[in-house]
Formats: sequence, C-alpha cells, structure tokens
Amino acid sequence: MQIVVVSSPGQGKEPHWSQEVAGEFARLAIGRGATVRWFVGLHAGHAVPRGETGLQVFAHRDRQVLPVSGVAASQLDAPLELALTECLRAAPLSVVVHFGLGGQGTPNVLWLSDRLGSRAYACVRGIELVCHRGDLLDRDRKSCTEWCDADRCRWCCSESRFGNPSSNDMLNRVDLFIAGLSTCASISVPDEQDIPFVISLGILPELIEVGATAEQMIDRVLPSTS
Repeated sequence: MQIVVVSSPGQGKEPHWSQEVAGEFARLAIGRGATVRWFVGLHAGHAVPRGETGLQVFAHRDRQVLPVSGVAASQLDAPLELALTECLRAAPLSVVVHFGLGGQGTPNVLWLSDRLGSRAYACVRGIELVCHRGDLLDRDRKSCTEWCDADRCRWCCSESRFGNPSSNDMLNRVDLFIAGLSTCASISVPDEQDIPFVISLGILPELIEVGATAEQMIDRVLPSTS
C-alpha cells in the first residue's frame, strides 16, 4: 500500500509541529509494510528531512515567510499540489494523510485526494483552523472568542494601510478548509478542547477523533493485523 503524507510549512519562524509528527507517522507506516511518499512544505533555511528505505521525501522549500496580513498568499502552493496530483494519478488508491491543515501551505490536499480516488485523513489543531494567526490572540494580544467573524479577523490580520487582507480572504481560507475536511475518513485532534473549533466550521462531530500522536494516527489509518 502507498501512503502519501503531507506536512505544513507553518509561519516560518521554526519548523511546524506537523513535520515531526508526520515523520514519526511515516516511519511507523513503513514498519507496517507500507511505502510512503512524504511531501514536506518548508521555508527557505529549514532542513529537509532524510529519506530512508521505503520513504521518499519531496521537499517544497521555496516559500516566502509572509507577514500575517498575507492571508491569501500563505495558502498557495501550486508546486506541491501539482506533485501530489501527479502522484495520485499514478496511484489513485493511495491513502493520504495531511498533518497540520491550517498551518499555511495548500489547503487543497484533502479535496484533491478525494477527487482523485484516494482515502484522506487529517490531523489538525483546532485553533490553527479558525485563527490565521494561530494563537487566538488578536493584534492587541487580547484573547479572541469571535473567530467566525470575518470582518474582525480581517482587522486582526491587518498590519498597515498596505497590509490589509479582505474579509473574503478570511472567508475563502476557511471555505477551503471545510471543503477538504468534509471529504475525510476521519479528522484527528490532540484533545477535547479542539473539537468545538472544528465543529464551528460545520464539520460533522462523528468525523472527529481525539488523539493525534503518530501512534494514534497509524492505528486509525493502517490498523495492525497482529
């Protein structure tokens, strides 16, 4: 079986959490007899994970580190989408696992996988889905409880007269997440506190499973036969 793993680039300050979990998951999948292709979203200067027997690593590391106002641009990764599409056209019955949806990079992995005939899984953190800043703290560093208000989110991510995303940028970001998550066989979150954020996007509660370590993910995606 081929498993395709995708990890997200994050905001660029340091490697995104999804990279470590994706790497651990890939090694566990190899141990259960799968071959793994790992598409890694990186920023320039981030180290490329090493491949090994059974694991091919495809690094996409030409991304700019964008200001928080670059909402629309932060969601673009056409080279990764093209590479994923070519991979799944060649092996349409793959299993695809996207770690870190919401941590910048393409939001289209899950939707593309479903359209191309592969079963898709997501591993997410609720706050990253609903908050482009990734911390639910507004630009005044106050806690936010209004993450479904696109106008407020636009204000929160505005940095200057010329660094000013539109409300549609915020809405489009979330709409693409919903389109992908709705295709998943399951959506894994770290703990119970993440669930309300995912449900607030209109995702069915029965798709959400608590527990997002590599060990928990592999048991959902590729259960042991022993």
